[in-house]
Amino acid sequence: VPAAWPAAALHAGHARLWLDGVLWQAGRQAGMAGERFAALTAANLAADPILMGLGLAGAAYAAARRRMLLVLWLAPFALLSAVAYFQYFHYILALPALCVSAAFMVDDMLSRRLAARPVMRKAASAAAVAALAASGGAWSGMLVSEDLSSAQIRAVSHLTSGAYDGATVLASPAYSWVLSAVHGMPNVAPDYSHVLFHPVETTRYALVADRHLLADLGRGERLADAYARSEPAWEARPTHACGGSGVNGWPGWEPCAGAVQLAAWDGAFVQVRTGHAGPLAAPPGG
Repeated sequence: VPAAWPAAALHAGHARLWLDGVLWQAGRQAGMAGERFAALTAANLAADPILMGLGLAGAAYAAARRRMLLVLWLAPFALLSAVAYFQYFHYILALPALCVSAAFMVDDMLSRRLAARPVMRKAASAAAVAALAASGGAWSGMLVSEDLSSAQIRAVSHLTSGAYDGATVLASPAYSWVLSAVHGMPNVAPDYSHVLFHPVETTRYALVADRHLLADLGRGERLADAYARSEPAWEARPTHACGGSGVNGWPGWEPCAGAVQLAAWDGAFVQVRTGHAGPLAAPPGG
């Protein structure tokens, strides 16, 4: 399955772009890799202390018990995460190994403590499974009930209302693929960074501004100019109760706790801004 990505790039004649993108992504903020790994591990622990806590404890337990299959399963992830660019969702790659490690730890500890009491051991195992299932269901139910993506869903609905026909849409891939592939909307850039390398080919543009965009404004003058030259046309915040002071007049997400805080970051506030292409219609460097 992982080979499908480079194979598709090779088939499309984009092998060099694929290689450059992968190397850039892996090396970005490389000097801060260790700090990011530690900070985002702590963030994931706060987001789901039961899953992450048991998983990490299980990984340490497996290493202490010399379960080499689990150690070798997690070793590449730990090594690459400590030296390359790391985001909180990269832990998805390690979740199967962490879950197996946690299960091994619980089962092994029960087996050792209750070896002479097989009936009690079975009851304890069933109770542990039930408790973990209940806690996982409650945690997932809380995230679903918070409706953390409501602002993003309403942003897509607004963009496809017809108000931006004939405009170039600059948005992160979280929006752009839905707009172009699902709704068939024309003039949608694959990513807002498109404006750094290509001219805006329409007289006006719509810029979807969220926290990712604000964090990326320093990537280039043209992206910052696209934000500065535009005016707010529409905005939304999610229906959950998280608020906070935020920065630059944007509402924050600080009062959210744990998993809600982590998941609410992208959708804490979404703004659609419009502007006339002006200098952005010229090729970069032109």
